[in-house]
Amino acid sequence: MSKPELAVLKYPVILTVIMNKGGVGKTTTCANIAAALSETRPTGNRFRIGVIDLDPQTNLSCVLGLDELQEKHGDDLVTIAEFLDVDNEDIPVDEFFYRVDRPFFDNRLSLLPGHIDLESLKDDLEYEMKSKSPLRGKSKEDGFANSYDVGAFEQKKAQLFLGYRERLRQDLAGKFDYIVIDTPPSRGFLTQLALGLSDYVLPVMIPGTKEFDGLIMMEQLIADCWASYNPNLSVAGVLINNLFEREVLSKDIREMAKERYSGKELMLKTEIPRSVRIAEAISNDRTVFESEHRDAEVYRNIYRKLLSELYSRALTNKVNTTVSPQFFYDLHYGAEEVGEEQEMMGVVNE
Repeated sequence: MSKPELAVLKYPVILTVIMNKGGVGKTTTCANIAAALSETRPTGNRFRIGVIDLDPQTNLSCVLGLDELQEKHGDDLVTIAEFLDVDNEDIPVDEFFYRVDRPFFDNRLSLLPGHIDLESLKDDLEYEMKSKSPLRGKSKEDGFANSYDVGAFEQKKAQLFLGYRERLRQDLAGKFDYIVIDTPPSRGFLTQLALGLSDYVLPVMIPGTKEFDGLIMMEQLIADCWASYNPNLSVAGVLINNLFEREVLSKDIREMAKERYSGKELMLKTEIPRSVRIAEAISNDRTVFESEHRDAEVYRNIYRKLLSELYSRALTNKVNTTVSPQFFYDLHYGAEEVGEEQEMMGVVNE
């Protein structure tokens, strides 16, 4: 008898959660979406979920048991740093993931842990690419010893990101159905890398003025990464987190976002309310799906509703109703064609 395929989907669907500001609930969103994905579907199928922590703060890793992994594996623990090391590119990707050994997940969720040295690692990767992209026709005598060809550097980034993306898709085919990626609160290399790997991006914001400004910055980043690194990227929607309905500012920011995206179904109808229960679960390194508090089921149902909405828009290999990042590109750069830019960067559709 042949061994049954572990995953339901042919290739893993990769979702990245982003925002250019801390404290908006990216980690909480990642953890609870992953937990909701691991529940039994109405069809009886249960997906296998992989979680990647690309944030040097490693908060998501802590929620999913980093302390226990460090205690068990010690110096032998491998992290995202080892995965990104080009010397390890021949190691199968699934060997970097650790099963989260907790009853709720029933061996269905695995973690590729983050590492606090990710910042220095990404600096090393960027330096190596820049050092191989010198300005043509310039020499040290001209005073350009530390300069580099920006176009060549960006093309190398595009090729690097595409290589990681193909490695994830091919190595994890039949092993994971969904990959959820947490990112640092920045527009830097690590967030760009996550967008380069992804099928879908989910910006998360809380209803505040600074956070709305951060969302606008995220629009530009998504547009740039789509044009330069990943023409297959789609926007799953924009999620409002930590909403307080009776707060005037919350209502105002929500309306501003809806007005900005008028004509596009970008704002998700499901909104995550401000909740002590959700915060308590995360502070105790647990998802709300693992909380034993009597009120927790209310919030579990909200995340289930969110997941259902994402299923109706995205998170599938079939035709979807997501929004192309070209909408963001046109918002920031005007209705220009990006074909020439993508060709210059060497990015090709799969």
